[in-house]
Amino acid sequence: MKRMPIDYVSDPPELPTSALDEKPYDIRYATHVLSEDEPDMVNQPPHYTQGGVECIDAIRAAVTGKPPYEAWLTGQIIKYVWRYNFKNGKEDLEKADFYLKRLIDIQEKADE
Repeated sequence: MKRMPIDYVSDPPELPTSALDEKPYDIRYATHVLSEDEPDMVNQPPHYTQGGVECIDAIRAAVTGKPPYEAWLTGQIIKYVWRYNFKNGKEDLEKADFYLKRLIDIQEKADE
């Protein structure tokens, strides 16, 4: 038996209805629901939360009032130092150093 491709435009499939909102539910747009013990690697990855503080919140506090490029460099430094022993070890420290050297150059030029 030869199968014909499905034409979703002219012949849309019947979609089940959600019991909660009575709207069509299309599995193609469903999102993965995390279990309680599964980390949310997009919204709150564990290597960015230490001591109950999220790295993004610490960065926001640290860069407030800085010029944009210096704020960005500072954020990169904090990010890599924050996660180094949970993600990429020495490589993350080297990345932090890369950005720190650029921030030092800016400060040296400002001090001249």
